[in-house]
Amino acid sequence: TGDGGSVSFSVSDTGPGIPSEQLPHLFQRFSAASSAGGTGYSGFGIGLPLSAEIVKTLGGRISVENMPQGGCRFTVTFSAWQGPVDLPSDTAPDVGPSARAPGWMDGTMPAGLRSSRVPVLLVDDDVDMLSFLAEMLSRTFTVITAASGAEAVTLIEDGLRPRVIVSDVMMEPMDGFALRERISGMDACAGVPFLFLSARADPEVRKSGLSAGAVDYILKPFSVEELVAKIASLASLSQAERERLERKVIEALRAQDAPPSPAAVDWRVRAREMGMTQRDLEVLDLVIRGMSDKEIAYELACSPRTISNRISALLKKTATPSRVALIALLTRRA
Repeated sequence: TGDGGSVSFSVSDTGPGIPSEQLPHLFQRFSAASSAGGTGYSGFGIGLPLSAEIVKTLGGRISVENMPQGGCRFTVTFSAWQGPVDLPSDTAPDVGPSARAPGWMDGTMPAGLRSSRVPVLLVDDDVDMLSFLAEMLSRTFTVITAASGAEAVTLIEDGLRPRVIVSDVMMEPMDGFALRERISGMDACAGVPFLFLSARADPEVRKSGLSAGAVDYILKPFSVEELVAKIASLASLSQAERERLERKVIEALRAQDAPPSPAAVDWRVRAREMGMTQRDLEVLDLVIRGMSDKEIAYELACSPRTISNRISALLKKTATPSRVALIALLTRRA
């Protein structure tokens, strides 16, 4: 300004402008004006909020206004003659590639993935969006990021086993649909819920995403809380489905190998001959019925970990690789 109190610079364009009702929310994440041109494409809603955060951190302010002749003008203002500004590490926004969780290529699973938190794979070629999602979701899940579809495929091929995959649609050169098609044939991703998170609002595009096998197609802008709840629900359902399939295998094995027969040996007799205790027999009886560790723990009034440890000990004692093999050993005909 003329009195030297502040310094401003502006950037304007000749586009269609921004709807007046959206101007007050323009610098809020995921609230950027979209679809003004009726194209069905919307912005990510992350660039302007990040710009506002950077300007604010530097002690300035940013504003926007529609121009009478069309288009809009953004103005950034700083107080003049300020000294160096200290940027606390906890306030400066991290928008670069370093904000991404590093990939891993040596086949060794990171320590974070060995925790009890659900591993979620995020795929997006927009670094700002990837950084923001990783920051938000890492409060609840173990987050692994990939900046391209090809990187996501490499991570899975190298041993990553996500419980949920969240991917953008508009990526180059492998878009979200191509990624979904690629991993649909990978055993490591069989049954893993796949979510599309995209700014493309076209009904046909959404239909294509769901037809490709995605469990949902979420439009930007979106509620972070809702996304977290949806991922948690999908992870829980996928775990329940795995337990259900395991019970079906056990039930099928029992139906095949344990029909009533005078020649059949009671599995309890065989178990006692192997040196198993009465408590072992109680656990095995419920395992053979197809119950999960949690259900057995409830029945026997103990913790699921106790049941899991006991079953692991029985597998080691009988030199069987799985509970299905253990049941087959105990219930086979004489």
